[in-house]
Amino acid sequence: MRREVVGTNACAWAIFAVSLLAHPAWAQSADLAVVKTDGSTTSVPGTSITYTIQVTNHGPDPVIAAQVSDVFPAALQGVTWVCSPSLGANCTPAGSGNIADAVDLPVGGVVTYTASATIDAGATGTLTNTASVAVPPGVTDPNGSNNSSTDVNTLTPTADLTISKSDGSTTAVPGTSITYTIVVANSGPSHVTGATVIDNFPAALQGITWSCTATPGSSCTSSGTGNIADSVNIRASGSLTYTVFAIIDPAATGTLANTAQVLVPGGVTDPDPGSNASTDSDALTPEADLGVTKTNVYTVVTPGLGTNYTIVITNSGPSDAPGTLVEDYFPPELSGVSWTCFPSGGASCTPSGAGDIVELVDLPVGSSVTIQVSATVDPCAGGSVVNTATVTPDPEVDDPDLSNNSSTDTDGIQSVADLVVSVSDSPDPVLVCNFLSWEITVTNLGPSCADDVEVLNSLPAGVAFDHADPGCVDSLGTQTCSIGSLDPGESETVTITGLVSRSLKGAVIVDQTSVSTSTTDSNLANNALATSTDVKLRDPYVVGMHVTPAVLRPPEKTEAFYTLVVYSLCDPSVTSSGVLVTSRLDTGLSRGDAMPAPTSISGQSATFTLGSMGGSGSAKLLMRAQLRPEVSPGAALPHIIRVEDSEGPGGEVRVTVHAGPEPRFRPLDVRLASRRYVLSGSTSLLRIVLDNTSAAPLRDVDVVLTLPQVVTFVSATPEPQTIELFVGGSSVSWRLSELKRKAVIRAKVAMDSDLLNGEVVNLRVDAADSEGHTATRVRDAFIRVQKGLP
Repeated sequence: MRREVVGTNACAWAIFAVSLLAHPAWAQSADLAVVKTDGSTTSVPGTSITYTIQVTNHGPDPVIAAQVSDVFPAALQGVTWVCSPSLGANCTPAGSGNIADAVDLPVGGVVTYTASATIDAGATGTLTNTASVAVPPGVTDPNGSNNSSTDVNTLTPTADLTISKSDGSTTAVPGTSITYTIVVANSGPSHVTGATVIDNFPAALQGITWSCTATPGSSCTSSGTGNIADSVNIRASGSLTYTVFAIIDPAATGTLANTAQVLVPGGVTDPDPGSNASTDSDALTPEADLGVTKTNVYTVVTPGLGTNYTIVITNSGPSDAPGTLVEDYFPPELSGVSWTCFPSGGASCTPSGAGDIVELVDLPVGSSVTIQVSATVDPCAGGSVVNTATVTPDPEVDDPDLSNNSSTDTDGIQSVADLVVSVSDSPDPVLVCNFLSWEITVTNLGPSCADDVEVLNSLPAGVAFDHADPGCVDSLGTQTCSIGSLDPGESETVTITGLVSRSLKGAVIVDQTSVSTSTTDSNLANNALATSTDVKLRDPYVVGMHVTPAVLRPPEKTEAFYTLVVYSLCDPSVTSSGVLVTSRLDTGLSRGDAMPAPTSISGQSATFTLGSMGGSGSAKLLMRAQLRPEVSPGAALPHIIRVEDSEGPGGEVRVTVHAGPEPRFRPLDVRLASRRYVLSGSTSLLRIVLDNTSAAPLRDVDVVLTLPQVVTFVSATPEPQTIELFVGGSSVSWRLSELKRKAVIRAKVAMDSDLLNGEVVNLRVDAADSEGHTATRVRDAFIRVQKGLP
């Protein structure tokens, strides 16, 4: 090989070359040696490495074209080298890639190669590199052991892994989605295989999904769900990007903290482990769109009746809303409020309560509570019922829409009442010239209060208005009574009193009553009433007369003494005027003296003037009469008394005496027994006792019981044959076919309820048989009245 010789050894190289040409058969020998080192026993993949390769000729002969070789391993990239000869050596100044260089080495000459390369960032294990030198043909190297040199470095991968995690915000709303970006980067210098990315998500995150993208040469799992525990490969200067999607638990509170970390695999050193974890923290700011609706099925309510409301509170989210305040302050038009709460969707509330609603409820997102309210509209309420329900979130919860946090229900009011009128008349029956009262009761059956209640009453013809309760005004016999307002169930009574005139004796009179109100009345059929009252068929005066003896027996007993008492049955406040008593004696009697003296006498009649007489008053008269001689024995001699006043006839009574002392009258004896005192309006038992004092039976004995107008026959044993009514009284008759020794007739009579206290009632019995025998001893019964039971 022809080489150009330069440098200071040019003469020597020329002499050596001439000698080789002149003596080709000389045996040449050169001890070539090579040494290679990078000055370290370890290397970091991804970093640069510099080798020094020194080739020396220890002689004894120079060498031309010695072959220097270095085949670099694949782990070395971008190999470049330069060669520096010394002591007359010669080499290629520079090159790249593997070294395959022919060098000239004089004895003692040295060539030094400096090789620079980058270790593959992914290299692992050991980095081994061998340089060698070989003598050219024809040259012997006496020591071949130093013709190669190997440098061995243990590869110690080093990678500065970093991780960052962020959702781009410092706050988060429970119930909404959150997206995290996790970036894992390798700042090298070495590649990393088998690093682990870990992210254990907190329980507040739900429905987690994630995906991963890698820069070229790096790799990761493309997607997954739940926690991340991913084995990854990251080239130096490479990166991985995880995108995480999750829903924040609507119930989460406080701070949402989430940490992602990357772990280097065994055998890899991370010079800055402090960057291997990243935490994202967000303050949780709950938001809940609370809403309330309040409705009922009515647009108009009736006072006094019930009404119902349905209150629905909802949480449209996105967050839970614990401690939500529900308020409903019911207006005064509502009473008896009670409510029941029904939660759904995980909500909770107090099951029931009464009165105003001031309650805390828990409302998970999407849940609701329904409150059913029952109440009664105040019976006297007017206008409208306005009721508002509101919902207020806990101070820690924000409501993005307050427009639906209250709801108002408004109902009109329509009052409805049912007035009913009832009338009680007293007394019934009533006696003329007495007062009759009508007790009028108006009751509101509800359900609402009745306003402007008014009673209209029309008295019967012949009844004169006397007085009424305050609030009543009379106009021509019609009374208008203003009651005002009546609550449901409330009653108001007014009493109207009138005086019954003499003309109504024995009539049935009718009072007309009606009630009205400005409030709607649901039932007009019970707003009017006609009340009938019986007027007694009785005179306004009672005349009691007693005669002694009942039988005149000439010549011993020819005078009859009459005691007459006139009672006024009119009301004590009524005064009668022009009261006259007319006494008419039978023609068989002649009038004797009287006290007071009569004001006039005409034939058998005499008139006594009593003048004015107050109601319940009385007057007493005493009279005497003589039996005329011409009167036949056994004759009945009636004495008739009539009373009248300025308004007309007022009453009548008759008492009969009998004449004759003949012995044929003696076999029959009659007596009437009764209680001495009776109560007005009660019944009394009578015993009529007949005695036959002769030895022979009496045939067809007729018995007659005479009763005044104020006493009414009820029943008897035995039953009577006839009952006869006449002006001023009645008579009851029996016929006994045979009377041997004794017979008893038991009768029951009723006393008029209008009898006055102390009034004397005269009852009389007469008897005669078929042969004309009359009773020799007739005992009338005089009964005194006591006021008692009605």
